[in-house]
Amino acid sequence: RSYVEDHLAEASKGVIRDCEVTSLLRTIGEELGREDDMDPFIHCLVTLHWLEDVDDLELVEDRHWTAWEIPEKVVLRIKAKLYERSSAKFDAFKSRVSASSQGM
Repeated sequence: RSYVEDHLAEASKGVIRDCEVTSLLRTIGEELGREDDMDPFIHCLVTLHWLEDVDDLELVEDRHWTAWEIPEKVVLRIKAKLYERSSAKFDAFKSRVSASSQGM
């Protein structure tokens, strides 16, 4: 790890920031029956890489997941949740467009 990563980890004093990414990873941990094992991954994403909003995770590339040593099962769940979320947003957008075009 770099000096900055070590400093951020020390500065957080083990406290995990409450945010969307923390909630998402806690949910994934519950689904996998590994809720007690998620803290290091939450610290990695939230504390060290400042990924707090779920939308931030869209920017993470496969090489990052590998470098950060996030387990594949967790990465696949994150990607599935992101896909569900983007599909829901697209469906809502499509409904709004459809409704507005019918009003013309």
